[in-house]
Amino acid sequence: MLIRASEDADIRECECPNCRRLFCALCRVPWHENIPCEEFQKLNAEEREREDIMLMSLAKQMQWKRCPHCRFYVAKSEGCMYMRCRCGNSFCYKCGAPILTGSHSCSYCFR
Repeated sequence: MLIRASEDADIRECECPNCRRLFCALCRVPWHENIPCEEFQKLNAEEREREDIMLMSLAKQMQWKRCPHCRFYVAKSEGCMYMRCRCGNSFCYKCGAPILTGSHSCSYCFR
């Protein structure tokens, strides 16, 4: 049973008195540090493990983007916004819009 001190309380991180594992008091799932509840709820079931959350946190810190096709993380090291993922998909690093192979400019965002 989870008892809230008050509706205004901003307590998110809680420890189960039985197993001692941390969980989120707001959405009542395993603890998801550095990821807002709304964002966590949108994740697929296979993306909710502790290691996945740590990777997402690192990706956010390093400003990595995900390929819109295969969802693999990519990192821009230099050059323009044109990215070609290992799956073969070409996209704009800034907005994720598809870019035709050979073109190095995005028509959806301003660089």
